Amino acid sequence: MTYKIFLSFFLSIITVFAGQLIDFSKAPANGINQKASHFRYFAPGIINPAEGTLEFTVDIKTPAESLGNEWNFLFLLQPASTEFQIGANTLIGIYLPQLPAKGLKVIFRENQKKSITLDTGFTPDNNGKIRLAVSWGKKFVFYINGTKTREQAYNLSLGENFMTYYFNVERFSPYNTEEIKISSRELAANEISGDISDPFQADESTTLIVSSGLTKAEHFIPNNLKASGYHFLLPIQNELLQIYSTGEKTVNTLLGVNFGKTPVAYQLEIAWNDFQKKRNGNLTQKIELPSFSGYTVHTVSLPFSKHGHYLIKTFLQSADNKITARHENQISVLPLSETALKDGKLASYYASSHSEDWSPAFIKKQGATCNRSWGNNPAFRWHEVEPVKGKFDFRRTDSFVQECLDSGLEVLAVLGYAPYWAGEEPSEEIKKSHEKGILPRSWKPKSAAEWGNYVFKTVSRYKGKVKYYEIYNEVDFSPPGPAASFCGSAEDYFLLLKTSYEQAKKADPECKILISGFSTMFNNEMIDKVFEMGAARYYDIWNIHAYKGADKVLPFTQKALKFGPDKPMWQTEQTWLNVSDQQKRIFLNIDLYVNLLEQGYGRFFNFAIPNIFSQRFTRSPEIDYYTAGVFSLFLRKCDSFSGKYSFTDDSVISLRHYFKRTDGSYLSVIGAEGSALRTELDPACGFITASDIFGQKCESKTEAGVLVTESADIMYIISKSPLMIKKIIKLDEQAFYQNGGFEDYRGDQMGGLSGLIPIGWTVNDKKFDKKGKISADREAQSGKYALALSSEGNGRVYVMQPVKILKPGKYQLSGYFKLRKNDGDLKPHMALYILESKKMHEKMIDKISTDNYIRLSHDIELADADAGKPVVLIFGIKSGAGEILLDNIFFGLEENITFEPADFPDYIFPDMKAAMNDTFSDETADDGQGGFADLGSANLSMLKPGIKKINGLPFNIYDEKTGKSCIILAGVKRPNLPRVSGKIPVNSKVKNLSFLYTALWVKAQAGEQLGNVTVTFKNGKKAVHPLLFRQNIFDWYVPSLPDQVKKECFKISAPDKSERALFTSTWENSSFEEIDHLEFSSDGKGLLVFLSLNGKK
Repeated sequence: MTYKIFLSFFLSIITVFAGQLIDFSKAPANGINQKASHFRYFAPGIINPAEGTLEFTVDIKTPAESLGNEWNFLFLLQPASTEFQIGANTLIGIYLPQLPAKGLKVIFRENQKKSITLDTGFTPDNNGKIRLAVSWGKKFVFYINGTKTREQAYNLSLGENFMTYYFNVERFSPYNTEEIKISSRELAANEISGDISDPFQADESTTLIVSSGLTKAEHFIPNNLKASGYHFLLPIQNELLQIYSTGEKTVNTLLGVNFGKTPVAYQLEIAWNDFQKKRNGNLTQKIELPSFSGYTVHTVSLPFSKHGHYLIKTFLQSADNKITARHENQISVLPLSETALKDGKLASYYASSHSEDWSPAFIKKQGATCNRSWGNNPAFRWHEVEPVKGKFDFRRTDSFVQECLDSGLEVLAVLGYAPYWAGEEPSEEIKKSHEKGILPRSWKPKSAAEWGNYVFKTVSRYKGKVKYYEIYNEVDFSPPGPAASFCGSAEDYFLLLKTSYEQAKKADPECKILISGFSTMFNNEMIDKVFEMGAARYYDIWNIHAYKGADKVLPFTQKALKFGPDKPMWQTEQTWLNVSDQQKRIFLNIDLYVNLLEQGYGRFFNFAIPNIFSQRFTRSPEIDYYTAGVFSLFLRKCDSFSGKYSFTDDSVISLRHYFKRTDGSYLSVIGAEGSALRTELDPACGFITASDIFGQKCESKTEAGVLVTESADIMYIISKSPLMIKKIIKLDEQAFYQNGGFEDYRGDQMGGLSGLIPIGWTVNDKKFDKKGKISADREAQSGKYALALSSEGNGRVYVMQPVKILKPGKYQLSGYFKLRKNDGDLKPHMALYILESKKMHEKMIDKISTDNYIRLSHDIELADADAGKPVVLIFGIKSGAGEILLDNIFFGLEENITFEPADFPDYIFPDMKAAMNDTFSDETADDGQGGFADLGSANLSMLKPGIKKINGLPFNIYDEKTGKSCIILAGVKRPNLPRVSGKIPVNSKVKNLSFLYTALWVKAQAGEQLGNVTVTFKNGKKAVHPLLFRQNIFDWYVPSLPDQVKKECFKISAPDKSERALFTSTWENSSFEEIDHLEFSSDGKGLLVFLSLNGKK
């Protein structure tokens, strides 16, 4: 016998046993945002990943040739684990793929790499009502109307811990699903229902039946789940339950399930830290799932009283140890808006788009004012609303528009993309120019009249609800370039634009028409042609996509102003999809927003959900979401862009813009990529406050009549009048270069890797060789991408990047090289060019292989005269024909390189770990909590782990994240520390031993012994290496050092901004006898810190 529970979606509440009521009308409190387009229900207790059966009654009204424009999922259960990455988006799915693949598919995924796909052999083709079923357990089996049509063996183990808390079933086209039946076991063929006139009936393994057009649901508890005492607890990773404003109660929400007759307790531990690692904490809590409680929602209060972005780890374990799981998510707590200050004209600047299965309230919370229907949101596309000629289906569009309006968002509708019946099939050459060229949606409409009818009906239907319409997306992805978006010509698009404008204005004179958002990636001649044909007469708003950055947008902005000087300008699609460095990306976001405001753009639409501004699987906001939200809150109180500051060396500060606020005060945005800044101001500007990119207050102080404030990134400064900037100083200490791993690119990836430009690099592919090529390449030494450079032998092909040398020293230029082909005397090279002296430090590359990447380096000595001077890094092909791959270049001081042991085959690195007694870092001095002798911010935490070359010698710097990282022995200060270290095993014959150390708080005369190194040989003999003050060891305080020692020692900045020194010395093993171990000791006259040692074979 089964226990039945009744549910009517949108009409009533679900009662689960005698326990808590879960009200589906009050989403997201229960965790499920119901959608008109999709049926959603809890997955635990319904879907059995080990075995089961899914059955559907569908009503297919679309012909086969009209399918394949999109990915259409009938059923979707996604993973909820960060162990899965983009490309592994589905745990269990039944779907129609995008062309060229055809036919219904079923996918099961065990993990990121292991999955199996069943080709059902079934292609929907205006079939009307039919029954589809798939079962799994011993094998995959697919049924049509109760008849087995395909089966396939498989060997996967799906873990319930990977499941998200709910599943999706498509209500609308192309399936028009009417019924669902889910079973917890693999049904036999004779148990599959094939008669569409017979409603689904429950049996002992049924978990769910949904009927009446997916509005009525019956939930059953199979006997095996009751008998086993099935229970489960998992986080409800709903996007709306992970975003808050300051002052709102922040919680972690969990879904509990208990179908058993006994209560179950779970132990829960939540640990968190904010993105800046300034705040962290943890809590434990016990959660009780009462007997027969069914589904219950539990909230755990989190102490996030201040705004910030928090990274959360949740560990849970049931008392019976059946369930142990670890989950990760993120929560954004956005600052409050200044309610006392009215919004300004720029309040509408920030806008966005979102995936169909997400709530638009997610972007509204961030500050977006308009939602663009694009990406995974096909609501307005022609092939979606009129898949069959004359038969319009606006259900999905109605749902999207109403959701936006309910969330307080305007709508920007993208019109375009013909259904198969309305498209003109292009030539094979055009179709092969891009993988999307075969999609009928990319084909140009056959008839301007049919196109006009679609535009008129759509605009008429949403008159008064939708004001803005964009005519096609990135129409310049067209011949003679890759036909990813449009297979027609400039003349074809001009006709569509003209027809759209005329029909839309006829339907709704108040609507506004946007020209296609041009990508500027290919076929820029098309933009010129449509302008020359008079396009400006047929749009109200100029439109562009800024994937290549503000500097690449500027020429098109100037062109738009020339042809339509009075027309508003919008940027409607951009995200840094090809920038993997999160810290870099959050700066680039704000930098682009501000620089397009300077160019006169009135709206900026992000295109970053669900992959950049949010995490696809946990549905959490990312730090990009939070920092863009902070920017939006500051900007919304502004009326206008006022100008850009000028001051000495201002060219290195890309953000120096200011805006007038609605109360007459000013917002200034100050920032430089990858650099902390010290800003010095004249107090007469009426400074009010400064905040960093995270909205956290920046401390300010007055020094000698100058107002000083510092930030690690962007600063938002509010003042009574524009800032009076005396100086802005970049606080970097080393030469700075960008994107050495070639992981970050500008450009729209829809155009393929060849259209991407590596950020930070100037690409000279065709300057000397007209057939030269430089592009991103997936055959990387590490990471996602490398850079491919090819030459036809007609001249140099290279990339270059300017940097500034901030101090003299021994530098190294290096990179990983691989040969792809050599068509004739190929000569790659790398070089450093000093602009002022015109001196070239060059190395020709002649030892590269087609088999593996090889790291090659060039050592360069830069003198005092070079300090502060601009130089250029150059990598590429100097002459000859062929192709090379380049990855992971490095330029910097020798000691900043992290090496591998294999780089030093003549050295050993004895393991000091067992003797180490302290760490490099300490937060607070004398607090009794330990860490670097309890000395506080005067510490060595800025020392990076790994094998480093210091004073010409390799030393292994230990990572304190894995435990202790140094040995500290007693001195006048901290006399209670040990005076002798533990034994450090060597067990080798070596020519010498070298040591890395320093001394603190020294009370001794020059020449006095501060300590020693005692070496014990295998034969029992000993040798001593004394450490003599101001001879081979000094106090680490740099200002106290002799000039020559200052020059030769290894210096590091402490967190308190002071400069500290490390020293090296070498003991020669004159007898060359085998060493057993060594020990460090202190004479108590100074704190001695031992960091590393090596032995030369």
